[in-house]
Amino acid sequence: MNLLILLGLTILFSYFGGIGANLLKAPKILGYVFIGLLLGPSFLNWYDIEMTKNLDFITSIALGFIGLAIGGELKWNLVKRLGKGIIWITVFESLGAFFLVFIGTLIISRSLPLSIILGALSSATAPAGTVDVLKEYKAKGPLTSALYAVVGFDDAVALLIFGFSLPIAAALINHSAGKELWLSLVMPFKEIFLSIIIGIIFGLIISKILKLIKFESEMLIISIAAVFLSCGLAELLGLSYILVNMVMGIVITNMERFNSNRLFLSSEDFTIPLYIMFFILVGTRLEIRLIPEMGLVGLAYIILRACGKYFGVYFGGTVTKAKPVIKKYLGLGLLAQSGVAIGLAISAYQYMYNLGEEARKLGSTIINLVTATTFIVLIIGPVMVKYAIKKSGEIRSQEDK
Repeated sequence: MNLLILLGLTILFSYFGGIGANLLKAPKILGYVFIGLLLGPSFLNWYDIEMTKNLDFITSIALGFIGLAIGGELKWNLVKRLGKGIIWITVFESLGAFFLVFIGTLIISRSLPLSIILGALSSATAPAGTVDVLKEYKAKGPLTSALYAVVGFDDAVALLIFGFSLPIAAALINHSAGKELWLSLVMPFKEIFLSIIIGIIFGLIISKILKLIKFESEMLIISIAAVFLSCGLAELLGLSYILVNMVMGIVITNMERFNSNRLFLSSEDFTIPLYIMFFILVGTRLEIRLIPEMGLVGLAYIILRACGKYFGVYFGGTVTKAKPVIKKYLGLGLLAQSGVAIGLAISAYQYMYNLGEEARKLGSTIINLVTATTFIVLIIGPVMVKYAIKKSGEIRSQEDK
């Protein structure tokens, strides 16, 4: 099928998918993912593996704009008001998921390397689904602010946990991999450091340019150019699209208060079809046939990850004396994993591929488990975000109250 016709039909179908989801009182992204599932290999196969791979640049750009949107919400006065507590909550929820999943899957699978990597993957929270639901329902309030902050900082914490865990798991399988262990342990710090530096540089440059701009259309041009350039550089250097653009957004929103608002508003309409295609492509990657392969380990992963996130937030919120609404509902907004977990699972597979047959099998098992569990979490995650902001009274969209 002609690519333009395919994309046109996809966006048209996604419109009706979003309406259908809303009729069921569910966030629109569930409709988009469902359409992606129908168009993917599991059913119509309009989007085969090669087609989805060729459209990966859409995913990269969408993650860049998501990172920019998160950074744009993290104004200094807000971060100061949230305090160090939000950092500790992020650490506790990430480690809570890691340890619960690690212990639970170890008891079931009896495989230490598998349990270490699954624990590391469980610490990651995909910001895309959470941010999209918050924007769809125009959520505002302390819980919403905390969610923006945590899903942003979570990316850095998850990278550290995964970066430490992967070489340790590899060394347990293939002892020769242990020779490069210390070098591998340094890599996540390098990735985070470079992401922050590049984000700051881009943020400073864009802040200067914004002072010269008068028209809204020019704001859109600058925001697109900034995200495309930062994503391209992140791809070349193997950095996080989300982290680079989040730091850029933080710098811009704190250096140029008025102009930064104009910049972020100008890109909102542009990003709607981009986000739709992002979730469509997430859906095309899901394969129904993998769900039975999930088994007891996959079920334990889903349940223990959710418990780790929720009770990690509650414990962190108690220690840091966070507001009751944050302690009670923040953990419910952190269940999404989708692209982040799948991306890290693919990284684990690539890392393991040359370490022998046992390591390769482990890599394949991880991808199948994470893909299967993602299907379930994609249904639960957005619904729980909506539930959290509704119960906390932070939904501003009148028709959805």
